[in-house]
Amino acid sequence: MQITTTSTRPFEKISLDIVGPLPEAGFHKLRFILTLQDDLTKFSTAYPISNVTAEETCEALVHFISQFRIPKSLITDQGTNFTADLFKRTCEFLKIRQIWSSPYHPQTQGALERSHATLKEYLKSFVNENRTDWHKYVCPR
Repeated sequence: MQITTTSTRPFEKISLDIVGPLPEAGFHKLRFILTLQDDLTKFSTAYPISNVTAEETCEALVHFISQFRIPKSLITDQGTNFTADLFKRTCEFLKIRQIWSSPYHPQTQGALERSHATLKEYLKSFVNENRTDWHKYVCPR
């Protein structure tokens, strides 16, 4: 287990995780949400994605970076999208330190996990009865 310190500046350390699978939605057949949360401010954003792949994860990360800044470190679980060579090389290229949480220990990213519960409740309040329009209420790419 890696010991991490608290950030001193916004967007210095970001946690990433996946919500889903959800009911298929939209033209792109979206089924998951990639969530990103700033360690210091707890600011969260979410990106609808079709599949949990390194390619889609990197694309959403680059979109996030283009809006905010390159973080110094990322905290992720050990999902295949985060351990894939493409994701590792992207982090290396951008000089981002990758920190993996312990397997089967979601408490490492407790604040992000709590935001997932809020996100799910929010979506339940707004989606249609077939739950196929949830993507309209998540940050568009």
